[in-house]
Amino acid sequence: MSPDTATDYRYDAFMSYSHAVNGELARTLQGSLERFATAWYRPRSLRVFRDYTSLSAGHNLTKSIIAALESSRYFVLLASPEAASSEWVNREVAWWDENRSPDHVIIALTKGVLHWSDGLKGWDRALTTALPPAALKMFDAEPLWVDVRSLTTTGRLDAANPDLLQNVAKIAAPVRGVDLDLLVGEHITLHRRARRQRAGAVIALCVLLVLVVVAAVIAVSQRRTALDQARIASARALASAAVANLDSQLDLAQLLAAEAYRLDPVPQTQAGLLRAMTASPSLVRYLHAGAEVTRVAGSRDGKIVVAGTADGRVMRWPFTGARAQQLADLPGEIRSLSLSADGGTVVAADQSRAVAWAADSGIHDITVPPGHSDPVVAATPSGTTAIVHSVVADTFEPPGRLTMIDLDRGTTRSVDTTDTGGWNEIMAPTDQQLVLFDSGYGNWERRTLPTLTRSAIGSAGFGVQNSAAAISPDGSLVTYTNGADWLPIWQTRALSAATTDHHREAASVGRFPTALALSRDGKRAATASNGTIYVSAVVAAGGTRRAPLALTGNASINPDTLAFLGDSSHLISGAGSSVALWDTNQLNRIAKRTTTSVLSPCTGCAPVTITANHDATAVVVSAEAGDGLRIHRFDGVPGTPSAPITTGGGVAWTPDNRLLVRGSPADLPLPAPAVAFPVDSGVSRTKAVRVTDDGTRLVVVDATNTIEVHDTRTGELLRRIDTLPEGDPEIDPGGGIGAISADGTRAAVITTDGVAVATIDTDDVRIIAARSPQERATDSYLAANSITFVGDKLAVQRQTTNVVNLWDVDAGRIVRTVANDPDTLSVFAISNQDELFVQHRGDDTVVVKDSRTGTTIGSLDLSPPESGLATSIAFSGNGKAMVAAIGSNLDTDFPGQLQRWQLSPAEWMRQACETANRSLAVSEWREHAGTEAPASLECTREFPPLSWSFSNMID
Repeated sequence: MSPDTATDYRYDAFMSYSHAVNGELARTLQGSLERFATAWYRPRSLRVFRDYTSLSAGHNLTKSIIAALESSRYFVLLASPEAASSEWVNREVAWWDENRSPDHVIIALTKGVLHWSDGLKGWDRALTTALPPAALKMFDAEPLWVDVRSLTTTGRLDAANPDLLQNVAKIAAPVRGVDLDLLVGEHITLHRRARRQRAGAVIALCVLLVLVVVAAVIAVSQRRTALDQARIASARALASAAVANLDSQLDLAQLLAAEAYRLDPVPQTQAGLLRAMTASPSLVRYLHAGAEVTRVAGSRDGKIVVAGTADGRVMRWPFTGARAQQLADLPGEIRSLSLSADGGTVVAADQSRAVAWAADSGIHDITVPPGHSDPVVAATPSGTTAIVHSVVADTFEPPGRLTMIDLDRGTTRSVDTTDTGGWNEIMAPTDQQLVLFDSGYGNWERRTLPTLTRSAIGSAGFGVQNSAAAISPDGSLVTYTNGADWLPIWQTRALSAATTDHHREAASVGRFPTALALSRDGKRAATASNGTIYVSAVVAAGGTRRAPLALTGNASINPDTLAFLGDSSHLISGAGSSVALWDTNQLNRIAKRTTTSVLSPCTGCAPVTITANHDATAVVVSAEAGDGLRIHRFDGVPGTPSAPITTGGGVAWTPDNRLLVRGSPADLPLPAPAVAFPVDSGVSRTKAVRVTDDGTRLVVVDATNTIEVHDTRTGELLRRIDTLPEGDPEIDPGGGIGAISADGTRAAVITTDGVAVATIDTDDVRIIAARSPQERATDSYLAANSITFVGDKLAVQRQTTNVVNLWDVDAGRIVRTVANDPDTLSVFAISNQDELFVQHRGDDTVVVKDSRTGTTIGSLDLSPPESGLATSIAFSGNGKAMVAAIGSNLDTDFPGQLQRWQLSPAEWMRQACETANRSLAVSEWREHAGTEAPASLECTREFPPLSWSFSNMID
């Protein structure tokens, strides 16, 4: 092998160095050597081997290192004190000294000192610090070495550094066998040529980049469009599935509707969400047991719910829906369940075993007599005693045994019930009394505790076709159904013989109900049939039965899983693996109601006036004919509505929820949060009163169309305008209607000719929505019947048109129109944020629209007891709630009502999560959306960042 023939070698040079100090320099030198004086479009001119490993001194040279040394023409040593002390570098040098020529060694001094002594004909070992021992003895003449120490001390390892290039040329020239000057000249020539080529390439690339960017923009736009279309399609599929499940799986329907709106928050999905939130108004929430629910029971105080499951578990929840607590785990399905008055003791049984759980002592096993089965259980109201009735297994008309267990002492008392047959339901209405019930035949008896002696016996005289039966929680009433449209109800109060004469009755629906229930107070009965629960009032036998209230939202109600909870208004029912909680007094899951004594005395009279604070936690109600103002609260603060406040000067809420009562005498006692705001100019009835959004000014428009601006801190009159035209008192007996903008810069009143708008700071007054001469000649009404400011726009409802127009007052033109439903009345409101438009309709509902698009979102059922009652509606200051005031009818006992409806989609979604009490499953998403589910389906998660724009929305 000839060492001078490059083609005989795989590498042009082998680089040996200390990894600890010259790793970066070695990498830079390798790249520069390989590319020096080489056109940019050609392969490298040299191939340099650089060892990437760093082995300890205890290792020998690896086969790969030896093979690289054998395949290299030159040996480049990066000399340094660290290299001098490196066993690894010394062995590489030693191998080269033993196997190759020192003439092909090039030294690059990176650190330390090299000193050749001609007198010694070798390296001066006293001065030389940068060479390993093997290199000190391998040269007979001073070898080629290059000083590159400046590169390591200045840190200038830039490929364009002239010092680096000069030293690279000194190393590359002998390796490539080229004169140094020629090599440098060639490098400069190639560099200049490359620079020109790069300039041309840059221009070409710029043109290409423009084309690529345009193509990318088009691709991104198309991809975004495709993603938007897929997102919208998935949202519509979810919304459609939500509507389809409203009657059969209401928890799922609410989750689907929430996810549809989260995916595409537009009026259409908002409408689906509202529909889901207002479906089955009495539903409170679902509790999930994890297996089919077989029995349900509730505490007497209505605070605790307990359920038994088909897999033998007993679950306990607070009515508020907090996390479930598992009390027991029996081998078979739970068939009997009872709890104490406060829910602190729970007794449960499967087909062969019974247990009691107490909050302060845990689980107690209750012994069932040998050979007995089908135990039924009861807990006394105090929770100190558990009672079990069991029968001899596999026996026709089996004898039974009644056992009472004192849970505190662990003592028991038993009596046989052979002479009276078996009982399939028992209960302890008091700590001194036990009621036993046979739901198949209607037999019952009472026993005294703790003696277990019989005190009364009787029979309700059930027929043979009964499909379900029930006993009230206090044991005083029993009922059954044979498929008729009414339920006969018997009392169990006195010793009596069997009789078919019932004492009370209630309406029923369904031929084969799966469950029946009677309330503790005997006022209501409930029937479950085909997934619907029908709640009926109990009346005297032969009395008029009213149509029952239907509770929908489930495909089926599990057999024997229906019970009243606490009172006659709350119920619990089993639906699959869930327990549904119901409140028949609940107006809606997004609404609350309360009564008010401020009344509208007649249908034709003006409706009451309502003024809600910022978050609708409090409302002021007043009427022209009534007993002044009253404050009502919706925030759960205890107490009755305030005493009447007699004032004609008007009221207004500040942004911090204080109520300013204008014109009140300073010594008039006012309930919190009301404060008196006396004025010097006298008091007259007002058309409009408003505190500006910054809370600094109170603006008033009184009955004479005079505008006053007051400082809210001092009451000082800041400005007064007397130039607004007055309405015609003959056709406008109330003096007209006024409106004030949120910033307090404008006020408006309705006149006979149009709507007069005053700019308060300039005293400028202009007329908009003017009546035409023909209208003035033929119509005796005002130009409009309702106005309100929405931001800097004024909403006007005309007498002669079925629309509400939004006016740009400065331009004197209509910028938007919201059409009314044909049956809507004149009462309307628009949120301050210009998002929602609501209007009262003749069927006692309120239509909700997106005020920017006119899209109908849904309707709110006010459900007054009679139609045609005077109604007022208003938004809260933050626009997230609507308050409705329904006047009374003096011919009935209806006292007047206030309702607050949450109209924020964020609140609807929160309520949907709370009602469903779970999150959507991945399988449910895939089934109904038809796409892969997002990374998280946590119901309460925040909205994802939007990557799309709402081009279909109107600014």
